[in-house]
Amino acid sequence: VNLLANSSFIMWPDGDTSAPAYFALSGTGATIARTGTGLANTNRLIGNYAAQVTYGSATARLQQTLLDSGVWAANDHYETEDVAITGWIKTASANKVRMYSYTGTAGYEYSGYHTGGDTWERLEVVETILSTATELSVGAEISGSGNFYVAGIVALFNDTATDRYVPSRAVRGTISWNFVGTPVTGDGQRF
Repeated sequence: VNLLANSSFIMWPDGDTSAPAYFALSGTGATIARTGTGLANTNRLIGNYAAQVTYGSATARLQQTLLDSGVWAANDHYETEDVAITGWIKTASANKVRMYSYTGTAGYEYSGYHTGGDTWERLEVVETILSTATELSVGAEISGSGNFYVAGIVALFNDTATDRYVPSRAVRGTISWNFVGTPVTGDGQRF
């Protein structure tokens, strides 16, 4: 199961130039834009949309926190587990863009850099969560002038990164019920 929410970048509740749902953009002057089906910029690879991140004046990161430091203590049983991150990246900026995992005080673990050929490349990183970890976040970053597109990020508890896209199972915060029979409203009407 993909640990990320909104891994296909379908939800952008604050508009096409704010980070997509469940993601955060950081880096002085960094910008983001939704690209894909029905938009002026049609770059995408998986699903209808991708995210375009542009460097400002400091390393620009698009990150999703899976377990923050506030809940880590209750979830420290993930220590010694492997987490594998895969993402599809497109950029013309050689040796500036890569995927990463971040585990708080245990630091960053990085993929190799994108080659900069302005084509989609799958980047991956596998990390064993150390006992010194205080959170778990994953993302993509650019460390110099230019921009990149990212699509189909997958994070799995696994010792090998996947070579295919795995959709998010459900959006975090949703509740699903299984009903027996036909659901009806209080007045006996189906809904």
